[in-house]
Amino acid sequence: MNSAKITSYFVETPKDSDNRKKYDAVIKKAEARGVLHHVYYMLDREARNLTDIEANEKSILRGKLILHYARDRKVLHKDSPESEFFVRDINAAANKQFCRNLSAKVRDAMRQKAQEGWFPANHVPLGYIHRRMRDESGREIKGRTKIEVDPNSANVRLIQREFELRAQGMGYEEIRRTILSEGLVHGTKIKKYYMSAVERRLNNKFYRGYFDWDKVEYRGKHPLIISPDLLEIVQTNRSKRGWNKKQRGIFAGGWIRCADPSCGCALVYDGKSKNLKSGEVAQYHYYRCTNAKQIHTTGKGKNMSEAEMFEQFRPALKSLTINEEFAEQIKAAMDSITEKHREANKQKFDEYSKVLEQLDDEQDDAYEHMRKGTIEDSQYQRVVAKVKENRRYYTSLIAKCSDTIIDSHNRTIKKIIELATNAESLWNSRNAMERVEFLKRVVSNPVLDGPSIRYDLQKPFAVIAQMSGKRKLASPTGFEPVYLP
Repeated sequence: MNSAKITSYFVETPKDSDNRKKYDAVIKKAEARGVLHHVYYMLDREARNLTDIEANEKSILRGKLILHYARDRKVLHKDSPESEFFVRDINAAANKQFCRNLSAKVRDAMRQKAQEGWFPANHVPLGYIHRRMRDESGREIKGRTKIEVDPNSANVRLIQREFELRAQGMGYEEIRRTILSEGLVHGTKIKKYYMSAVERRLNNKFYRGYFDWDKVEYRGKHPLIISPDLLEIVQTNRSKRGWNKKQRGIFAGGWIRCADPSCGCALVYDGKSKNLKSGEVAQYHYYRCTNAKQIHTTGKGKNMSEAEMFEQFRPALKSLTINEEFAEQIKAAMDSITEKHREANKQKFDEYSKVLEQLDDEQDDAYEHMRKGTIEDSQYQRVVAKVKENRRYYTSLIAKCSDTIIDSHNRTIKKIIELATNAESLWNSRNAMERVEFLKRVVSNPVLDGPSIRYDLQKPFAVIAQMSGKRKLASPTGFEPVYLP
């Protein structure tokens, strides 16, 4: 009797054969040492995927493996009745379906939480914590949390100070040195207080009240620990070429450039102030071409006030704004197209599933030939390797047929339609900084051309604007165009 013993404890999901690196390493090590008996706490710890289940079954039938399930007090070996293998297959399929359902429920729950305005991830940025929500009786609600300001005031003050120093024009390394000199970082964390972490926090939209989840941006309900005025200064003074203490203004930083093809320089903020008779100081916000290439001999016609620039973008809002009736027509057409995609995906799914069944039959046939001595073990291993590669390929194709991808695409389109429906109201309800962020979502290639700003609508909004202008829409029942009244 082989007395070799291998004890291994590790946490690794049993639902995906390709990602069980530690499991594969232990299995190969046991096989190399001739370890026959493998002990699992229960069946779903062995595998929740059919690939590992089938591979282990073949090893059992060859007499190279004996499985023990401690909790159920069962042993599976080559002389076990076929009914036990059948029960094992059923349990494996049930466990795999359980993983599918659980994964779908978790994704839906987290998306729903994000839509409600609460960041669904377990880890929140520095300065915030998760607080469990309670019912009317004061009992914690399982799985329901909201984000609050960290009661540790030292963490909150650290973040606020980083933004204050950035607003003063300091670079990331200078901010790091200043923070350390002021003693705002605890002694045990000084070594891990990196410049890159400072940069990530200053550019993290979470501190501005937004967050991304599943490639979609949401407006969060979490409280802001940075004042709006400070956020506006930091946000509007970022530049691709570095930080400039004198650089201010919403439109500075290179997003809008000079329209002259021989110039193409970015606009720079050129603020003016004037002392009024009342004793107050009036501020005037202007932008001009930097003329870094010395193309312009005069600055005339190369500058514009901030108020005028906002007015120049108003036609973009009007062109992409659509009424609710037209929005419903677009949604109906998209629902029809989505349904056609679902039907096509189902056909592909069935085709790929049949190929997977054929691959299983191919591997079974190869095993029978090896058992009868028709082919050698090396030939069998090559067949298994090829089958595994093909199975991985077709499994990835099946994953692409998932309705989740279609639903995600459909949600994105509906978000765009919703934005277009409420474009003007959203614009009116936002401050200057938020308006510029809004414009960057819908407008591309803005340039200052004399007394006007030229720009293009980004592709999805350009399509909506064109459809709204022509009132032309694909028919929900076919591909012939329908002209709306």
